[in-house]
Amino acid sequence: MLPVEIQSRIIMHLDLPALLSVRMTRKSLHSLTKLRQVWYNIITQLEKTYKISSLEEEIDDYTTEELEHWALRRSCTQEVWARSKPPHPRTRVVDPYPGGRWFLIGNSFALMYVHDLDAAQPEPRLLFDPNEFDEEEAWDGPTVEYCLWIDESKPRLSFRIAGSVMTGGDARTFIYDVELVGHGASAALVANRRVAFRNSKSGSRDPTFTLNRHYFLEVLGNTSRFQTETDKEIQVYRYSEAPGFPNYPVTRPITYQFSGYTCVLAEFVSENIFIINTSQGSLRVFEVACQPESPQLPHSIQLLHVVPFICHCRSGIRRFPGSSRLVILAFNELKGITTPHNKSVHPIVVELGKLPKAAVSRRGLIPNSLGISASLFFRGRKSPVEIATHSWDLNAQRNLEYAPSSAYIPNLPSGRDPIAYSEDVGRVVFWKEGNRDSLLVVDLV
Repeated sequence: MLPVEIQSRIIMHLDLPALLSVRMTRKSLHSLTKLRQVWYNIITQLEKTYKISSLEEEIDDYTTEELEHWALRRSCTQEVWARSKPPHPRTRVVDPYPGGRWFLIGNSFALMYVHDLDAAQPEPRLLFDPNEFDEEEAWDGPTVEYCLWIDESKPRLSFRIAGSVMTGGDARTFIYDVELVGHGASAALVANRRVAFRNSKSGSRDPTFTLNRHYFLEVLGNTSRFQTETDKEIQVYRYSEAPGFPNYPVTRPITYQFSGYTCVLAEFVSENIFIINTSQGSLRVFEVACQPESPQLPHSIQLLHVVPFICHCRSGIRRFPGSSRLVILAFNELKGITTPHNKSVHPIVVELGKLPKAAVSRRGLIPNSLGISASLFFRGRKSPVEIATHSWDLNAQRNLEYAPSSAYIPNLPSGRDPIAYSEDVGRVVFWKEGNRDSLLVVDLV
């Protein structure tokens, strides 16, 4: 029998499957697998291997049992994506109203609600109400769209939400800071107003905009119903320069004009690098350029790279060390796009494979179902969920593994469409168009 110190060192270097096997052999080894440092190491392995979202709280705030549960849930999801474990869908109805635990949803009056989907009976809770500071939003049916940016530098979950408001020809933007407070089941999200400004130009807007720590970006231009190119203008605001509430001062952006089809993607991949993609055109990579003597003040937008391809549907973006990735679908072809954070390096297109045409029929493709490692497809409530996994192996001849799963989603009523998909934990949220009285939460793992 090896000394306990040697056994501990060996266990510290095991991956999760080996760790679970070891704990079944001897009672003494089982107790060693409960050491806190063991689960620190396992979580670090999971984050590095799969680039899953980090712990929401500081790691020292969790008990060892909570760390183990967190790791096992995400590891089981990866096993489902890798086909080494079948999915076992479970459904729950959420009354009355992205991601893994927290689900955000806004209504037509710009009220933002949050649900804790890990709760047994998630209840809607008001996160923020812009009407408290904006009398202009005593709103008679304005158009309100939202986007968010997650601050990965913080030790706890922290993000910003931008709301873009259109009333008539007038456009306004407000931004909130959202922080996680508390621990475990008692944790909650708290929002604080950060800034608001009036957009410098009114007019038609593509339904895409984004933000990061310093900038808010939107695309102006008519959305063509006939898939023809129209004039577009990118506007980038350094929103930290806006004075704040409540008078919506006009903030002057830097701009860039181009011609393109409907904009389907706008994302920052690093502090000053962003990408724009149009439905029938190209992926364009831009830099927000600053003066050398004033690195905090942007003065122009510069086009860096152009990658021609068609995009009908896309995943969210996921940031890796040195690059960012997303998956796009064009007809029945899945492609991966790697955008380096080094502006001098051209984006890389990875051919992930082709799907059967039946899988991407009008009712077959699910919006918001594309992921970086696994994408989900449903063809009806009586059909099994179908999973396409993509490995991003540049040396592989075939990166796509596509096969229908044998798992059916129980109690899925007709007419339900998905509105959110968490690849990390295998969770999908459905709702019925025109009726947000209930959400259906499906956990595949």
